[in-house]
Amino acid sequence: ITAENVRRATRENVKRLSLLNKAKASERLRRYAEAEQSSRTEFRHFKRDPLFAAGIVSYSCCGDKNDRSPIRLTSTDVFQHALFIRFAKEYLGVSSEQIRCWLLLYNDLNEEACVRYWSLRTKLKPTQFYRSQHISQRAKNVALQHGTGNTIIGSTVLKKKLLCWLELLQKEILKSGHG
Repeated sequence: ITAENVRRATRENVKRLSLLNKAKASERLRRYAEAEQSSRTEFRHFKRDPLFAAGIVSYSCCGDKNDRSPIRLTSTDVFQHALFIRFAKEYLGVSSEQIRCWLLLYNDLNEEACVRYWSLRTKLKPTQFYRSQHISQRAKNVALQHGTGNTIIGSTVLKKKLLCWLELLQKEILKSGHG
């Protein structure tokens, strides 16, 4: 009787989870479509703003454009991160608390000093920097005194919006003959 009850409960749970996943998937698709539509409207409104264009170009150069991942910007240039963080706050509506960073450091770099350096220049709290990774060998030709920063914002909806803006900006530049 116990084995039969377990099998029946398992079958019912599989059905219930399948229905739940279908509902979540359709809700996600609806949110993605809404984000894309709103991004087109927002693009027309913001496209002449220098910070807006600079943030998109910064992501175009240093960002991960994989559709399935969170927003991720990687660069050794702390200015790129500061600019993108300001852009994300102003145009994506991201709060400071939603932004995470981690550093890729050579073993001979002081992690605390590097986190202070990045924190001061990006205006993020040191607690928003996590799991620094260390490279065992020092590069001979490259002098990365403060490591490589990785800024992450975990939102697929905002990622879709950002990628839509990137596509629209590229089309706008090509259309205007400046590309």
